[in-house]
Amino acid sequence: MSNPLVSAEARVKKALILLSELIEKQPTSPVNKLLQRVAFECDLTPKESVSLQHHFNKKEKG
Repeated sequence: MSNPLVSAEARVKKALILLSELIEKQPTSPVNKLLQRVAFECDLTPKESVSLQHHFNKKEKG
């Protein structure tokens, strides 16, 4: 059986990559709107969506 934590982390990483690509393609779109779209497309749970947002914010600052 697969580890749900690993698959959640993998989904968030995939979503983060997708989000970065979307931002490059649509730099004028609001980031929150893109975050919602990516969370939906990657089938993220609400907790994973928050995690994605934190990862993204850290990546942007650092």
